[in-house]
Amino acid sequence: MGQRKKRKTMSIKRININRFLTTTFYDPSPHRLSNESKPVSERTLPLIYSCEKCGCNVSFKTEDFRKHNEFNYTNLQLEDKKEIDSALRANAIKRESFIDFYCPNCKQATTILFTGGPSGYWGQFAFNISHVFVSKSDSSKGKVNLIKKIKRILKEQKIR
Repeated sequence: MGQRKKRKTMSIKRININRFLTTTFYDPSPHRLSNESKPVSERTLPLIYSCEKCGCNVSFKTEDFRKHNEFNYTNLQLEDKKEIDSALRANAIKRESFIDFYCPNCKQATTILFTGGPSGYWGQFAFNISHVFVSKSDSSKGKVNLIKKIKRILKEQKIR
């Protein structure tokens, strides 16, 4: 029998959406009921997600959310998608529309949950982001291996 590939231990973390996103909603409806409301031309798009792990910026357009609205396609590998879905069930979070992806820089799996649909008189697409989940490698083994590697390098330098 072939050896089974050892699976990385992952945990899923819900992150603060206000800290890592430039905006959490977009409503293009041109109606302004008060002077304090921002006009359409000043509403924040594209939406930019700043990776929680490495700070890499990933930009999204309204069209990205419209395409993924009520659509089940995932950009994640099956194992990562199952971890995210398990975290949603464990936290009793209703599964909504989502955009999921790997950070282009550090490859951290990320899932943005949102609701979307027509808005205003003309029915232009609007969305509201509720949660962002990221995968976290269980780095305790990685830290132990890193410490061992550093000790080995220091030991080799002393021998020379």
